[in-house]
Amino acid sequence: MRSKQLAKTIFFSIIVAIAFGAVTTQIIFSPNHLYNEFEAHLKIAADMEALHEIRAPHFLFHAAAIVVHGILRQIVDGSGNPGNGHIVDNGWIVSCIFIMALTYFLSFYILYKYLIKSGIDDNLSIFLSVSLLIVAPIFILSIFDGRYYFGYLSPTIYNIPTQSLLKLMTIAVFVFSPCLAARLVPTKNLVLMSLLVVLNGLSKPNFLIIMLPALVVLSIWRVWRRQELNFSPVLCMACAAILVLSWQYYFKFINPDGRIYESSITLTAPFEVWNHLTGFVSLKFILSVVFPLCVLLFYWESVVVEVEMQYAWLIYIFGAFFSAFVAETGMYRYAGNFIWSGEIGVFVLFVASVRFVFLLPMNCKKCFKYRLSVLLFAMHVLCGVIYYVRSFVYQAW
Repeated sequence: MRSKQLAKTIFFSIIVAIAFGAVTTQIIFSPNHLYNEFEAHLKIAADMEALHEIRAPHFLFHAAAIVVHGILRQIVDGSGNPGNGHIVDNGWIVSCIFIMALTYFLSFYILYKYLIKSGIDDNLSIFLSVSLLIVAPIFILSIFDGRYYFGYLSPTIYNIPTQSLLKLMTIAVFVFSPCLAARLVPTKNLVLMSLLVVLNGLSKPNFLIIMLPALVVLSIWRVWRRQELNFSPVLCMACAAILVLSWQYYFKFINPDGRIYESSITLTAPFEVWNHLTGFVSLKFILSVVFPLCVLLFYWESVVVEVEMQYAWLIYIFGAFFSAFVAETGMYRYAGNFIWSGEIGVFVLFVASVRFVFLLPMNCKKCFKYRLSVLLFAMHVLCGVIYYVRSFVYQAW
């Protein structure tokens, strides 16, 4: 039985990897695709390989690209020489596609194991895992402005390799959230959690900057409400996050040799960055989380006592704050580098809300609130399918 389940899981993981590898390939080879960051990140990786130095504070994708590119070079011509590392050749492109496919393979696999371990049915866990990887805002306002991404906090985006890698690392960290309320956490789990937090930050710092304040508020809340809380995983994750973020802040804003460009962090007017690109931003923020918001309203009494839902909502709240009120100064003020925090926060909120809803007792699944919640989630998934298709054919922005 276990071997059959493992084979089925790997089969669907491969299907997911192919599907998302395909959209990555399409974006890379689309000559007119706006906001395609694959080439820019591959150039950074090529520079890192050629110069033998770190060129970005979030270098996990670039390091992985160098490793895969080196392996491909050995296979193809047996050469260990990097050659002209500044040129993004086909080897770098193949490396990128492979990394993205593997990223989604692992994302699906970890999500599936998390859901099935929580008690959700096998086949349903497969469907929900795929759905969570494509889920998108309900972009009904595209009828008026033609925007499918701008202005929303979308948990899904295909053209930023570091954000896709961040999604994988965030899943890996969040699946340990039940440990926050566990009475005993094995030492090996604490070590693994700390390592995953470090890797999470090195993929992109946007999750850690919202995870830290979320952990602080969660700890205060659960102590005040006399709810179960294990300080060991809290301290391990917090210390690991502070260590990584401190180094990244020094690298980006203090160390003159590590600066990619000159900037600092500043507060902005509400939604200033998104308002620069689109309208209806306040409404779009709501349309990004219709399903989780309804789950909160429908099941308030249960949500406020479950550690994973508490944690997810705090992560989302801090992520939304960073997206709405924080930016960089200078030429990258409207680059939206803090919007990624809101988007990864929405993704975490969807994962927790899906798990919560589909674990409700059978008697709750016959009521209107449950059916409406499932319908709203289905709408988010349908929009995700549309966004996926548009990423092949159109500029899905």
